[in-house]
Amino acid sequence: MQNENMLLFENRLEVNKKFMLEYARFKRWHSPLPYLGIAFFVYMIGAFLYFLIAWQLFDYWYLVIAAGFLALYFIIDMVNLRRDMKMLEEQSGGRPYFLIKRFYEDGIEYGDSTADAFKSNDYSIVRKMRETKGLIIVSTEAKRDYVLKKEGFTVGNAEDFKAFINRKLMNGKK
Repeated sequence: MQNENMLLFENRLEVNKKFMLEYARFKRWHSPLPYLGIAFFVYMIGAFLYFLIAWQLFDYWYLVIAAGFLALYFIIDMVNLRRDMKMLEEQSGGRPYFLIKRFYEDGIEYGDSTADAFKSNDYSIVRKMRETKGLIIVSTEAKRDYVLKKEGFTVGNAEDFKAFINRKLMNGKK
């Protein structure tokens, strides 16, 4: 379907530790879990202070438990990141591994540097676009992200791409 149309944008993103850290940081602060963890931590501090003042208890186990849960969240995130990087290195045989996205007027093709064929979707699944310092993240209804590196455009550029996606988002809301 897309091969019959003119290619408007193509983005190649090398998956490396720098990318994984930036994307993990984005995902961490754009999900409710860290905020729930911080709220729980604040609640535990409040409960600790209440019991400390009201009952003159000088035990700090509430604070330790809350800090432990918050630290555990970030430790698990880093362990998962290392596991994912190791899996990608094994999958690509030590060669650079790229995620490739192609954008046409009527749809998106995506794949990676090891794929023989690309998968495709239309723009009806796109829900929002966000960005970090170096990435553009296009989120879909299935909670899947198309992640693009701002400097990774081989066809088109980041500013034109953002305008294009915003136009597609506006057309989809009508």
